[in-house]
Amino acid sequence: MSINTKILIAGEGGQGIQTVGKILGEAAFEQGLKALYVPNFGVEQRGGVSVAFVQIAPQELTYPKFDKADILVLLSERSVKRSETYISLRTQIISNSSLVPKNILPTQNTIIEIDATNIANKKFTPQTLSIIVLGAILPFVPILQKDNVKKAIKKQLGSKFKEKPELEELNYKALERGIDLAK
Repeated sequence: MSINTKILIAGEGGQGIQTVGKILGEAAFEQGLKALYVPNFGVEQRGGVSVAFVQIAPQELTYPKFDKADILVLLSERSVKRSETYISLRTQIISNSSLVPKNILPTQNTIIEIDATNIANKKFTPQTLSIIVLGAILPFVPILQKDNVKKAIKKQLGSKFKEKPELEELNYKALERGIDLAK
């Protein structure tokens, strides 16, 4: 039986979409799982929609992209239209309610709304948006262990943590907040 988890993360350039994709792939690799991460950008040089395709499985993965996502993360209004072809009736949607109006989301899917941008801006820093979103994804990918995700965060953001050590704990708190928001 295949336990391939297909995750599509979509939002605006600068929201940390690719960071989340890299961290998920790195955490899976750290854990001995197979992972594919494919970044995809709009034609615009700045301000375009950014998309990350991530697959995680215990077995070999054969194709880098997929037709339908198991988990779809929408961080901006424009990302909804860009990713609508990847939605099936089984797709679990995580929506950033700070920037995505509920009335444009599909009505047939289970949707977890998280006020990610506002929480990042008010409780943490704007840069932690991606880590809050990463946390919100984790309850839907039970094969990934949180400790390995933290190791991947440290690997991805380690240079920033060296400059400002307080950012490491702040990002781990943002991760926990994201996990709590998705429960």
